[in-house]
Amino acid sequence: HAGVDINLDMLAADSTEFTAALFAEELGAVVQVKRDDLQKVLTELNAAGLGEITKVIGSLNLDDELRIHFDDEEIYAESRIQLQRWWAETSYRMQALRDNSECAQQEFDVLLEKENPGLNVELSFDQNDN
Repeated sequence: HAGVDINLDMLAADSTEFTAALFAEELGAVVQVKRDDLQKVLTELNAAGLGEITKVIGSLNLDDELRIHFDDEEIYAESRIQLQRWWAETSYRMQALRDNSECAQQEFDVLLEKENPGLNVELSFDQNDN
């Protein structure tokens, strides 16, 4: 439930390659790292021999939007809420047919609540206690 700015400059040499970089079927991973831990993680990846293939491609934003940039130009932008609703719509429609349609609608409408954190954990104990 956060916005992100993605920069494709590190993944593509020119505008004809950025779509291929986004939708490549090659093995890869996107990992979110706390800003304060970034250098430590990069150092560890480099020590593991992954430095040359590791790229920092984005950062969180407070606008709750997904924005993709290439060569200092914004090539795509959309609200996180809209993208999440598009992603969830098929599941919502199946749930509405299969289960209680009112409950399915309520669950789908919760996606409109920007401040709703979604599924999360709130511990009722101190995890550091022995």
